[in-house]
Amino acid sequence: RSYSTIPKDPNRKGKMYIHSGYRDTDTVTIHIPEGYVIEEIPADVHLKEEFGEFEMVTKAVDAKTLVVSTNLTMHQGTYRPETFTALYNFKKIVKQQFNQKIVIKPQ
Repeated sequence: RSYSTIPKDPNRKGKMYIHSGYRDTDTVTIHIPEGYVIEEIPADVHLKEEFGEFEMVTKAVDAKTLVVSTNLTMHQGTYRPETFTALYNFKKIVKQQFNQKIVIKPQ
C-alpha cells in the first residue's frame, strides 16, 4: 500500500483544510506457508488526533494465519496552523506503519 505524507513546514502561517473527510478500512488475511513460523509481528498502533484517527492491529488467529486490520479516518474541517506539526507527524507515523514488516522464518 502506498501512503503519501505532506511536506514539512515548521513556519506554517495559514490554516489547514481537509476538504473531504474519509474512512479507509482494510483487512488482510495472511496464510503462513508450511515449514515456516511467525518470528515477529508489528506492535498494535492506536492514534487519535483532532483531524483523524489511525489503528493497525495484527492478530495471530492460529500458528499459520495472521489477520492485519487497519482503520484510517480523516475528519473534514479547518485546522489552526499550530496543528500542522501534529498532522505532519500523524501522517509520517501512518506511512511508517503501512511499511511495517511481518517476519517469518523456516521452522
